[in-house]
Amino acid sequence: MTVTDGTSGRVALEAVRAWLEASCAAQGVPVVVTDAVVLSQVAVLLTGQGGRRTRQAQRAPALQQSMSEPPVGLHTSRVQAAGPG
Repeated sequence: MTVTDGTSGRVALEAVRAWLEASCAAQGVPVVVTDAVVLSQVAVLLTGQGGRRTRQAQRAPALQQSMSEPPVGLHTSRVQAAGPG
């Protein structure tokens, strides 16, 4: 998006608003999100940190994610170092 307001070099607010509304309409999602669970999930995606769970989110079942297990018999002592070439 290269539309600017002509003075500060920033994208004009009207252009951003028009793009946002068109993009949301094309994807079938609302422009404004008010669902606390969705907002909490978006916060986690944007920050990479576990967010504070809202009351509504606390009632929802938590997703249990397990860590991957290393392959059986994996011994790093037998891994060769990278060589030239």
